[in-house]
Amino acid sequence: MNGITPLSVALQNLNAGIVQSRPTSDSGEITLLSTNVTPSSTKVTLSDDSRYQALLSQIGSNTVSSVNNNNTKSVKEILGLIFQTGAQVDRDYRFLDDKPETEDTSRLAMAQQAADYIKTMLYSDGQTQNPFEGLSRQVLSSITYDRSGSWTTAERLSAFWQMNKLDTEYGNEVFFKTQGIDDYDTVAVNLMTDLKMIQGMSEAEKSEKMITKDSIKDMQGKVAKLQDENKDKLLQYTPLEYNNLMKGDSTDLLIAKETGFGSYMWVTESSKSIFTSMVEKNEKINTSSMVLLAR
Repeated sequence: MNGITPLSVALQNLNAGIVQSRPTSDSGEITLLSTNVTPSSTKVTLSDDSRYQALLSQIGSNTVSSVNNNNTKSVKEILGLIFQTGAQVDRDYRFLDDKPETEDTSRLAMAQQAADYIKTMLYSDGQTQNPFEGLSRQVLSSITYDRSGSWTTAERLSAFWQMNKLDTEYGNEVFFKTQGIDDYDTVAVNLMTDLKMIQGMSEAEKSEKMITKDSIKDMQGKVAKLQDENKDKLLQYTPLEYNNLMKGDSTDLLIAKETGFGSYMWVTESSKSIFTSMVEKNEKINTSSMVLLAR
Protein backbone atom coordinates (compact mmCIF):
# COMPACT_ATOMS: atom_id res chain seq x y z
CA MET A 1 0.00 0.00 0.00
CA ASN A 2 1.37 3.41 -1.01
CA GLY A 3 4.63 1.83 -2.13
CA ILE A 4 5.46 0.68 1.40
CA THR A 5 8.53 -1.46 1.60
CA PRO A 6 7.63 -4.87 3.06
CA LEU A 7 9.33 -5.71 6.33
CA SER A 8 11.10 -8.68 4.74
CA VAL A 9 12.63 -6.47 2.05
CA ALA A 10 13.62 -3.79 4.54
CA LEU A 11 15.47 -6.32 6.65
CA GLN A 12 17.13 -7.95 3.63
CA ASN A 13 18.72 -4.61 2.86
CA LEU A 14 20.61 -4.88 6.13
CA ASN A 15 23.47 -7.23 6.90
CA ALA A 16 22.77 -10.76 5.69
CA GLY A 17 23.74 -12.06 9.13
CA ILE A 18 20.65 -10.57 10.80
CA VAL A 19 18.03 -13.22 11.27
CA GLN A 20 16.07 -11.61 14.07
CA SER A 21 12.72 -10.07 13.05
CA ARG A 22 10.45 -7.58 14.73
CA PRO A 23 7.85 -9.40 16.84
CA THR A 24 4.19 -8.55 16.62
CA SER A 25 1.50 -9.81 18.92
CA ASP A 26 -1.82 -11.32 17.89
CA SER A 27 -3.46 -8.06 18.94
CA GLY A 28 -1.55 -6.17 16.25
CA GLU A 29 0.95 -4.58 18.60
CA ILE A 30 4.40 -3.91 17.27
CA THR A 31 7.41 -3.77 19.59
CA LEU A 32 10.73 -2.17 18.79
CA LEU A 33 13.69 -4.46 19.28
CA SER A 34 17.00 -3.12 20.42
CA THR A 35 18.72 -1.51 17.46
CA ASN A 36 22.04 -3.03 18.45
CA VAL A 37 22.29 -6.60 17.15
CA THR A 38 25.61 -8.41 17.31
CA PRO A 39 25.80 -11.57 15.19
CA SER A 40 29.31 -13.07 15.04
CA SER A 41 30.63 -10.22 17.17
CA THR A 42 29.74 -7.70 14.45
CA LYS A 43 27.62 -4.74 15.61
CA VAL A 44 24.83 -3.86 13.18
CA THR A 45 22.41 -0.96 13.66
CA LEU A 46 18.85 -1.33 12.50
CA SER A 47 18.23 2.10 10.93
CA ASP A 48 15.35 4.34 11.89
CA ASP A 49 14.16 4.21 8.29
CA SER A 50 13.94 0.42 8.37
CA ARG A 51 12.05 0.50 11.66
CA TYR A 52 9.70 3.13 10.26
CA GLN A 53 9.10 0.99 7.17
CA ALA A 54 8.32 -1.93 9.48
CA LEU A 55 5.65 0.15 11.22
CA LEU A 56 4.10 1.15 7.89
CA SER A 57 4.19 -2.44 6.73
CA GLN A 58 2.39 -3.59 9.88
CA ILE A 59 -0.33 -0.94 9.49
CA GLY A 60 -0.63 -1.64 5.78
CA SER A 61 -1.22 -5.35 6.45
CA ASN A 62 -4.58 -4.60 8.11
CA THR A 63 -7.23 -6.02 5.80
CA VAL A 64 -10.97 -6.49 5.52
CA SER A 65 -13.02 -9.58 4.80
CA SER A 66 -15.38 -8.57 1.99
CA VAL A 67 -18.10 -10.46 0.12
CA ASN A 68 -17.05 -10.79 -3.54
CA ASN A 69 -14.22 -8.36 -2.79
CA ASN A 70 -16.71 -5.54 -3.18
CA ASN A 71 -14.48 -3.25 -1.15
CA THR A 72 -11.82 -3.30 -3.90
CA LYS A 73 -14.16 -2.28 -6.71
CA SER A 74 -14.39 1.14 -8.32
CA VAL A 75 -16.71 3.75 -6.85
CA LYS A 76 -19.01 3.37 -9.85
CA GLU A 77 -19.22 -0.39 -9.31
CA ILE A 78 -19.93 0.00 -5.60
CA LEU A 79 -22.70 2.50 -6.26
CA GLY A 80 -24.06 0.03 -8.79
CA LEU A 81 -24.57 -2.49 -5.99
CA ILE A 82 -27.32 -0.21 -4.70
CA PHE A 83 -28.70 1.98 -7.44
CA GLN A 84 -28.46 0.13 -10.73
CA THR A 85 -30.66 -2.66 -12.04
CA GLY A 86 -29.46 -5.99 -13.26
CA ALA A 87 -27.32 -8.85 -12.11
CA GLN A 88 -24.70 -6.64 -10.44
CA VAL A 89 -27.13 -5.28 -7.85
CA ASP A 90 -26.63 -6.65 -4.34
CA ARG A 91 -30.31 -6.86 -3.43
CA ASP A 92 -29.53 -8.37 -0.04
CA TYR A 93 -26.92 -5.69 0.65
CA ARG A 94 -24.40 -8.34 1.62
CA PHE A 95 -21.63 -5.74 1.35
CA LEU A 96 -22.83 -4.51 4.73
CA ASP A 97 -21.38 -7.72 6.20
CA ASP A 98 -17.79 -6.68 5.45
CA LYS A 99 -15.61 -6.96 8.57
CA PRO A 100 -12.07 -5.85 9.36
CA GLU A 101 -9.92 -8.89 10.05
CA THR A 102 -9.07 -7.92 13.60
CA GLU A 103 -10.30 -8.25 17.15
CA ASP A 104 -9.64 -4.58 17.86
CA THR A 105 -12.81 -3.22 19.45
CA SER A 106 -12.41 0.34 18.17
CA ARG A 107 -11.75 -0.69 14.56
CA LEU A 108 -14.72 -3.09 14.55
CA ALA A 109 -16.96 -0.45 16.11
CA MET A 110 -16.13 2.11 13.42
CA ALA A 111 -16.83 -0.41 10.66
CA GLN A 112 -20.18 -1.20 12.26
CA GLN A 113 -21.01 2.51 12.48
CA ALA A 114 -20.51 2.79 8.73
CA ALA A 115 -22.71 -0.24 8.07
CA ASP A 116 -25.42 1.18 10.36
CA TYR A 117 -25.21 4.54 8.62
CA ILE A 118 -25.68 2.98 5.17
CA LYS A 119 -28.56 0.86 6.46
CA THR A 120 -30.28 4.01 7.70
CA MET A 121 -29.72 5.72 4.38
CA LEU A 122 -31.15 2.75 2.46
CA TYR A 123 -33.98 1.55 4.68
CA SER A 124 -35.39 4.62 6.40
CA ASP A 125 -35.61 8.37 6.43
CA GLY A 126 -34.08 8.54 9.87
CA GLN A 127 -31.05 10.68 10.56
CA THR A 128 -27.82 9.21 11.86
CA GLN A 129 -24.32 10.61 12.01
CA ASN A 130 -21.87 9.68 9.32
CA PRO A 131 -18.79 8.14 11.00
CA PHE A 132 -16.56 10.26 8.74
CA GLU A 133 -18.23 13.57 9.52
CA GLY A 134 -15.70 16.28 10.30
CA LEU A 135 -12.91 14.89 8.11
CA SER A 136 -11.48 16.95 5.26
CA ARG A 137 -12.56 16.40 1.69
CA GLN A 138 -9.08 15.14 0.80
CA VAL A 139 -9.18 12.47 3.51
CA LEU A 140 -12.69 11.46 2.43
CA SER A 141 -11.45 11.19 -1.14
CA SER A 142 -8.58 8.95 -0.04
CA ILE A 143 -11.02 6.58 1.67
CA THR A 144 -13.63 6.64 -1.11
CA TYR A 145 -11.19 5.80 -3.90
CA ASP A 146 -8.99 3.37 -1.94
CA ARG A 147 -9.25 -0.02 -3.68
CA SER A 148 -6.54 -1.73 -1.61
CA GLY A 149 -8.99 -3.57 0.64
CA SER A 150 -8.18 -1.56 3.78
CA TRP A 151 -11.76 -0.29 4.15
CA THR A 152 -15.14 -1.97 4.18
CA THR A 153 -17.52 -1.29 1.30
CA ALA A 154 -19.85 0.53 3.70
CA GLU A 155 -16.97 2.72 4.88
CA ARG A 156 -16.09 3.72 1.33
CA LEU A 157 -19.76 4.48 0.65
CA SER A 158 -20.03 6.51 3.86
CA ALA A 159 -16.94 8.51 2.90
CA PHE A 160 -18.40 9.06 -0.58
CA TRP A 161 -21.68 10.32 0.88
CA GLN A 162 -19.89 12.72 3.23
CA MET A 163 -17.63 13.98 0.43
CA ASN A 164 -20.63 14.52 -1.83
CA LYS A 165 -22.31 16.45 0.97
CA LEU A 166 -19.33 18.80 1.27
CA ASP A 167 -19.17 19.28 -2.51
CA THR A 168 -22.89 20.05 -2.64
CA GLU A 169 -22.61 22.59 0.17
CA TYR A 170 -19.72 24.31 -1.60
CA GLY A 171 -21.53 24.28 -4.94
CA ASN A 172 -24.59 25.85 -3.31
CA GLU A 173 -22.47 28.62 -1.76
CA VAL A 174 -21.03 29.44 -5.18
CA PHE A 175 -24.48 29.37 -6.75
CA PHE A 176 -26.04 31.71 -4.21
CA LYS A 177 -23.12 34.13 -4.55
CA THR A 178 -23.30 34.30 -8.34
CA GLN A 179 -26.94 33.54 -9.28
CA GLY A 180 -28.81 36.32 -11.04
CA ILE A 181 -25.66 38.38 -11.47
CA ASP A 182 -24.99 38.81 -15.17
CA ASP A 183 -21.69 40.52 -14.48
CA TYR A 184 -19.96 37.18 -13.75
CA ASP A 185 -18.68 34.89 -16.50
CA THR A 186 -20.45 31.64 -15.59
CA VAL A 187 -18.00 29.51 -17.57
CA ALA A 188 -15.07 30.95 -15.63
CA VAL A 189 -16.97 30.53 -12.35
CA ASN A 190 -17.64 26.86 -13.10
CA LEU A 191 -14.04 26.22 -14.09
CA MET A 192 -12.71 27.89 -10.93
CA THR A 193 -15.17 25.90 -8.81
CA ASP A 194 -13.90 22.67 -10.36
CA LEU A 195 -10.28 23.73 -9.87
CA LYS A 196 -10.95 24.45 -6.19
CA MET A 197 -12.45 20.97 -5.69
CA ILE A 198 -9.54 19.33 -7.50
CA GLN A 199 -7.22 20.68 -4.80
CA GLY A 200 -9.03 18.41 -2.33
CA MET A 201 -8.90 15.28 -4.48
CA SER A 202 -6.70 12.29 -3.76
CA GLU A 203 -4.46 11.04 -6.54
CA ALA A 204 -6.73 7.99 -6.84
CA GLU A 205 -9.79 10.18 -7.42
CA LYS A 206 -7.96 12.22 -10.05
CA SER A 207 -6.92 9.02 -11.79
CA GLU A 208 -10.44 7.54 -11.80
CA LYS A 209 -11.83 10.83 -13.15
CA MET A 210 -8.95 11.11 -15.66
CA ILE A 211 -7.79 14.44 -14.27
CA THR A 212 -4.14 15.02 -15.17
CA LYS A 213 -1.61 17.80 -14.71
CA ASP A 214 -2.14 18.72 -18.35
CA SER A 215 -5.92 18.89 -18.02
CA ILE A 216 -5.59 21.07 -14.90
CA LYS A 217 -3.16 23.34 -16.73
CA ASP A 218 -5.64 23.54 -19.62
CA MET A 219 -8.46 24.56 -17.27
CA GLN A 220 -6.27 27.22 -15.67
CA GLY A 221 -5.39 28.54 -19.13
CA LYS A 222 -9.05 28.83 -20.08
CA VAL A 223 -9.80 30.76 -16.89
CA ALA A 224 -6.94 33.16 -17.51
CA LYS A 225 -8.05 33.72 -21.09
CA LEU A 226 -11.68 34.36 -20.11
CA GLN A 227 -10.69 36.78 -17.38
CA ASP A 228 -8.41 38.65 -19.74
CA GLU A 229 -11.06 38.87 -22.46
CA ASN A 230 -13.73 40.11 -20.05
CA LYS A 231 -11.67 42.24 -17.66
CA ASP A 232 -13.32 45.46 -18.86
CA LYS A 233 -16.84 44.01 -19.18
CA LEU A 234 -17.41 41.54 -16.34
CA LEU A 235 -16.66 41.27 -12.64
CA GLN A 236 -13.59 39.24 -11.78
CA TYR A 237 -14.73 36.26 -9.72
CA THR A 238 -12.60 35.18 -6.77
CA PRO A 239 -13.21 31.52 -5.80
CA LEU A 240 -14.90 31.04 -2.44
CA GLU A 241 -13.04 29.15 0.25
CA TYR A 242 -13.97 25.48 0.53
CA ASN A 243 -14.26 24.71 4.23
CA ASN A 244 -12.25 21.66 5.35
CA LEU A 245 -10.80 21.01 1.90
CA MET A 246 -7.25 19.80 2.54
CA LYS A 247 -5.72 17.42 5.03
CA GLY A 248 -2.61 18.31 7.00
CA ASP A 249 0.66 17.83 5.13
CA SER A 250 1.85 15.08 7.48
CA THR A 251 -1.53 13.36 7.91
CA ASP A 252 -1.34 9.89 6.40
CA LEU A 253 -3.45 7.62 8.61
CA LEU A 254 -6.64 7.34 10.61
CA ILE A 255 -6.92 5.78 14.05
CA ALA A 256 -10.14 4.38 15.48
CA LYS A 257 -10.32 5.55 19.10
CA GLU A 258 -12.73 5.11 21.96
CA THR A 259 -13.94 8.46 23.27
CA GLY A 260 -15.63 7.08 26.37
CA PHE A 261 -19.02 5.62 27.31
CA GLY A 262 -18.86 3.15 24.44
CA SER A 263 -18.44 5.82 21.77
CA TYR A 264 -15.79 5.73 19.05
CA MET A 265 -14.45 8.09 16.40
CA TRP A 266 -11.81 8.42 13.70
CA VAL A 267 -8.79 10.58 14.48
CA THR A 268 -6.31 11.80 11.87
CA GLU A 269 -2.65 11.26 12.68
CA SER A 270 0.84 11.23 11.23
CA SER A 271 2.65 7.90 11.02
CA LYS A 272 5.94 9.72 11.59
CA SER A 273 4.61 11.21 14.83
CA ILE A 274 3.44 7.76 15.91
CA PHE A 275 6.86 6.32 15.10
CA THR A 276 8.72 9.09 16.95
CA SER A 277 6.62 8.52 20.05
CA MET A 278 7.16 4.76 19.79
CA VAL A 279 10.93 5.19 19.63
CA GLU A 280 11.23 7.82 22.34
CA LYS A 281 9.03 5.95 24.81
CA ASN A 282 10.08 2.46 23.68
CA GLU A 283 6.42 1.51 23.82
CA LYS A 284 4.14 -0.98 22.10
CA ILE A 285 1.83 0.43 19.47
CA ASN A 286 -1.53 -1.12 18.62
CA THR A 287 -1.58 -0.91 14.84
CA SER A 288 -4.84 -2.87 14.47
CA SER A 289 -6.88 0.31 14.98
CA MET A 290 -4.99 2.17 12.25
CA VAL A 291 -5.58 2.55 8.52
CA LEU A 292 -3.14 4.21 6.14
CA LEU A 293 -4.58 6.80 3.81
CA ALA A 294 -4.03 6.18 0.10
CA ARG A 295 -2.51 8.99 -1.96
